Amino acid sequence: MPQYRNHAEALATYNEIDPADVALKEAARADEKKAYGALEARLMHTQDRLWELPIATASLSGRPEQEPGVG
Repeated sequence: MPQYRNHAEALATYNEIDPADVALKEAARADEKKAYGALEARLMHTQDRLWELPIATASLSGRPEQEPGVG
């Protein structure tokens, strides 16, 4: 997943910057937030697609539903 790699690289870069270099640290933080946003959007898209299951695939009780008249 390229977004994960991008975020990991941006976070590693942010963590390696000397805290005394405030301007560089802020720029790296902005890059990390941008990379995280791209990663989060992709994960949310995937999660949303996973939750779009057809209703008939499973019952809420965990047992198959019986058709009326079957007994």
